[in-house]
Amino acid sequence: MLNRELSLEAILENSTLENATQFSRAQFEDLREDLKAKREGLITAKESAKNGNVIAELNLEISKVKSVLTKINQAIAMQDVDAKQQKKSDKQLKGGFAQLFLQVAERELDKATFNKIKNKALKVA
Repeated sequence: MLNRELSLEAILENSTLENATQFSRAQFEDLREDLKAKREGLITAKESAKNGNVIAELNLEISKVKSVLTKINQAIAMQDVDAKQQKKSDKQLKGGFAQLFLQVAERELDKATFNKIKNKALKVA
């Protein structure tokens, strides 16, 4: 439990970028599920509370949990964007390599061999 508390403190103190790089998606999802359950428990306790001071404290705690959930969701969204950009970059890199390979093959191979390889590649693609 102490580890989770330290994680929650770190999430609150760090920027979204720091959180996205410091924690994994699985860690965020575990924390998010725990916090959702905690929030539901706090809401239930608030509904049954009769003392104004207790209700105010519960509202404050619910607000803190909501803040952490927001930061977690932002970090997950940033990780998703980063993963999409990485995938796009990898695809562009592979496409660039294929284009370079095609240019070298066209230059180095005779026309019949080049066309044979190109036609086989087009059938696969």
